[in-house]
Amino acid sequence: MNNGQPPREGQNEHRADQRPAKNSAADRQHEAELRDAEMDRMVEPEYAAISGTAIVALILTPFGLLSFMTIYFMVFGVLVPVLMIVPLVSLLVALTAVSNIRKSEGTRVGIKLAVAAAMLSGLIIIGSGVYHVHRLNEQVELQDSLLRAAHSDMQLIFTGQYQPIYARMVLNNPAVGETWSFEEWAEQLNVFLYHSGGNYYGSRIEAVRLRPGTPNLDDPQATPEVEGIVVRRLVFREGSTDLQLHYARHDGQWRLLGLHAAAAAEFGRPDMEPVTRWEDELTGGKPSYRPPIVPRAVPSPDLPPADLEEEPSTPTDAE
Repeated sequence: MNNGQPPREGQNEHRADQRPAKNSAADRQHEAELRDAEMDRMVEPEYAAISGTAIVALILTPFGLLSFMTIYFMVFGVLVPVLMIVPLVSLLVALTAVSNIRKSEGTRVGIKLAVAAAMLSGLIIIGSGVYHVHRLNEQVELQDSLLRAAHSDMQLIFTGQYQPIYARMVLNNPAVGETWSFEEWAEQLNVFLYHSGGNYYGSRIEAVRLRPGTPNLDDPQATPEVEGIVVRRLVFREGSTDLQLHYARHDGQWRLLGLHAAAAAEFGRPDMEPVTRWEDELTGGKPSYRPPIVPRAVPSPDLPPADLEEEPSTPTDAE
């Protein structure tokens, strides 16, 4: 007995080609909900709920402006603005909202909100990307100009031309003259440059740093645009020496504020080959400038202390 339904021919032979009948309780309930929702919209059009994902995307969009902040993270040797993740998340949520609303068969609304959030997030991503590329290019140009200035000053140091370096430091930073006399400052450099232990294995730029200019409270107009520090390391067998140069940028020019040497805990490896010292390289192998250390007076036990002239101490002695 078939209850009035026509027989299905080839049911057993072609069962795999037939589509499953939508007669389960869940399918019937889903179809009923869709019909009820459509009837409700016909009677009361505003009945369809606004997509919560679209609302979240719209709320996240203004926070995308945080991507303009200059907070960077190094990824595979490339500086990446960390907060760019905020508008990217907002864009992803907005696109998800658009997709969900289109698949809701009319049970969700708010596609205009989602599209607006996606467009704004996209504009923020493009704008912050252009801003960061421009800013990083400026940083690269500043670093290049800083390295050129430091290289020029280090050439003077390596050829023994201390006086013009010291004069410029005192002019740009009077505190240098109050702290060091020329003789004290030159001797401190000589100790590290020409009396370091063992063979010389070359030099390299150890660090280049830029930072905002230190505010000048007495004269705000004298506040530098930016400050820069360059560290060049000279490697010797028994230790290394760091030449640290401190600059301030005024009117597009780097001004030397300080230059001093310090010991660094790096030693030449046994497999390293000595190289020509910098002063010999600069002079083409000709006799070069190698100032001796001036020996200090040693008190003689035969003379009373009152007959000796006391020599002023230097920061090198303190170290």
